[in-house]
Amino acid sequence: MKNARVAILLALALAACTPRAPRPQVLKESDLAGTAWVLTDLNGAGVPAGVPATLLFLGPDRIGGNSSCNRFTGPFRVETAGLPLRIGPLAATRKGCPPAVMEQELKYLYSLESAERLAFEGSDLLLYSKGIPKPLRFARDRTAD
Repeated sequence: MKNARVAILLALALAACTPRAPRPQVLKESDLAGTAWVLTDLNGAGVPAGVPATLLFLGPDRIGGNSSCNRFTGPFRVETAGLPLRIGPLAATRKGCPPAVMEQELKYLYSLESAERLAFEGSDLLLYSKGIPKPLRFARDRTAD
């Protein structure tokens, strides 16, 4: 009987010392409302200096921003606590810019409309898009707060 108590106490002590995995972050659309983000990496290709792209969570179910050349807006919805999401369809202005900027813009808008889930890595926001191996990476735009 004494050995059984010792074994139970030892098991409880070991369980208390074992690090626990962090709980998944539960996120709702309203948690993102009013936040602003700056694109720092476009699917592993970086972002050229002087050609910013932004993502603004305008309300509980609406996004907007600068897509490198033009402005865009559209709906978004976080599906569940596992952070899958839906974006679009997006509407954008039609200003012309140099070809390299327009190419970046098309990739950015395509990645947004193909987004399937979001995640956080440190203070960065990541958007994973269907069929694209690397995510969009954003840093919080503190100038917009």
